[in-house]
Amino acid sequence: MSVAPHMPATSDWLAEASMGYCGKTTPGDHDCASQAKGGWPLSNGEAATWESAVSACLAKCAGCAGCNYISVSQRWRDCGWFRSCDVGTLHTDVPQFLSGMTRRPQRARPVPQRLVPPNKGAVNPGFMTAARERIAASPHLAAAPCHSLPPSSSEAQGFVHHTQYSDRMGTAFNLESVANALHRAACCAGIAILPDSHRGSSSTHHAPSDATRPSVKAILGRHRQRCYNFSQLPSVAPNAATCEPRALDAWQWWFEGPGVSCPTENYYMRAALRTLFEHAALDDTMPCVGEAAGSEDTLVAHVRSGDIFDEDIHPKYAQPPLAFYLAAWRHSGLRRLRVVAQDDKSPVVQLFRLLELQQVGGRGALTVQTGAWIDDLRTLMCARHLALSTSSLRFVLLSNPGLISVYSATPLHTLISSGMAWVRACSASFWIGHGLAHTDHWEATANQQLRLLTSSATQNVSFRRLAPHGHGYPGCITPHPRTGKKTSE
Repeated sequence: MSVAPHMPATSDWLAEASMGYCGKTTPGDHDCASQAKGGWPLSNGEAATWESAVSACLAKCAGCAGCNYISVSQRWRDCGWFRSCDVGTLHTDVPQFLSGMTRRPQRARPVPQRLVPPNKGAVNPGFMTAARERIAASPHLAAAPCHSLPPSSSEAQGFVHHTQYSDRMGTAFNLESVANALHRAACCAGIAILPDSHRGSSSTHHAPSDATRPSVKAILGRHRQRCYNFSQLPSVAPNAATCEPRALDAWQWWFEGPGVSCPTENYYMRAALRTLFEHAALDDTMPCVGEAAGSEDTLVAHVRSGDIFDEDIHPKYAQPPLAFYLAAWRHSGLRRLRVVAQDDKSPVVQLFRLLELQQVGGRGALTVQTGAWIDDLRTLMCARHLALSTSSLRFVLLSNPGLISVYSATPLHTLISSGMAWVRACSASFWIGHGLAHTDHWEATANQQLRLLTSSATQNVSFRRLAPHGHGYPGCITPHPRTGKKTSE
């Protein structure tokens, strides 16, 4: 796509772009003669790569007199234009945006203190040409632990510091925040520092409190501050400015993600997650031995209960109905069903409890487990066959290397911030439910809770197996055997 002569070349603009966006715009607002800002949507073809997205945005900007700055997102297929913008104080609450100057404003305006990044250089061609869903074919290896840091490391390009976990965030959100920090370090071929897991938690951000929610420390065990070095990877960041040193806590890393240091949200996620799960050492902190060992004749069903019924009521927390779990049990052909839930607040758990009591002697093919949280998590992490709830915890549960089959009422990536599910059990079968009634906006009303029991008929629910490497199929982290022996690649 050609760009008007007074517009910078696409590669030059990318080399000088900064992470973040100038401001919010409404696509379709492009009265360039009178408005201060506006925007255009980008087509799938225009947003196929960062190079094509920026080129298309610059071409649109060329015909707009007020377009002195643009904010571009390949992921969101968005091109915003602005008469003025301080690129030194860009917004970063929405990830995957780059912003920069296209031409100096014609009218006299204060010049921003920082027009271009301090370390301008050639744009990385790997970043420019990466397709929107691109994932690096390699590496499979995790980062190398670094035993010591040079005194100036905190000022080095690509330095990432995850400062604190949060006891007020769920387990999966904490681990996702670590994955985002590691992913940024990988894309910048830099160094990542992860916090002491027994240090005091972050209190600078607020989340719904839950006195029963155990700390992520129970999973991670006792880790001192650790360092991981990704310098063996080729950097794919667009320019040096997007790899400036970054120190954020768990909440900030979860919301911000790796930013545009990575061409896509999963480009080096395999290396990041491989490092994360070696760091977390879940196979050691929750060994699948004795009573915790998963049985190959049992479907373990995670039913979300607890706070989503009275405290943490979020629109996206609508849960699968009873029919999903019963249909998954029938489809699996397995002898037993073990239902794992935080408590009995969910009507689905309550009905399963009644069914359990109706069995002879109170013991039979159906059991309901609402024990200590760490025991419940161990049961879920050791399952060989698993039916998922709609929960961010699936980010952790899908890391179970012993899985044989997985059932889900929604796409596997539901509530996973990177938009893609990743697994260590790469040969497992993954089944998505169809014929289920879904609640679009969860409010925990009496009617919605009743619909969890009555909205779908079990005989009308079917399951479609995801084709390996097809649409919706999870990425493979390349797992370690349960023996703890690490694979070589």
